[in-house]
Amino acid sequence: MFEITNNKVMLRGKLKDDFAFYEERDGKKFYKGTVAVKSLQRRYEDQIDVLINEEQLLERENAYKKIEIKGEIELNKDKCNVLAQKLHYLKEEYEPDLNFIFLEAYVIRKPWKKGQNVILAISLKSQQNSPYIKCVCSGNIAKRVSGIQVCKKVKLDGKIVSKRRKEGYINEVLVCQIEQ
Repeated sequence: MFEITNNKVMLRGKLKDDFAFYEERDGKKFYKGTVAVKSLQRRYEDQIDVLINEEQLLERENAYKKIEIKGEIELNKDKCNVLAQKLHYLKEEYEPDLNFIFLEAYVIRKPWKKGQNVILAISLKSQQNSPYIKCVCSGNIAKRVSGIQVCKKVKLDGKIVSKRRKEGYINEVLVCQIEQ
């Protein structure tokens, strides 16, 4: 079995919901907040949940609401969170919003079509019942994805997008590039 070696996320946007206690893991407290990232092609901002440990939270500067996060995707009960490893507060007028991921993952369900797009379910583990995130692929990428087999490891570049649902927002990955 291959090991996941690349899981990188970079976000820059406004802190929409301030960090509040979320859970405790191995004696460390984690806090969850929401970052709103503007998208050029869409009418609304993507709402992305971010987890941060207490030590990083204590180092924060309250003067600015615009933040830059470097971290990794964490899949938990079919939800996608960004686990922050570095957090910087920025002056709003100088930094444009940014949303980028580079991820190695496993295909855990056969790709299926939804309108013009192909949906791919990927996970950080190769087991069929592990938590996953939906990836939306269109155009030439959709043609390549339709031939990918289950349990195949893929590398993808893309961004996290949010979709509105009755119960709130859910996150998916919009794939910009994929390779096996």
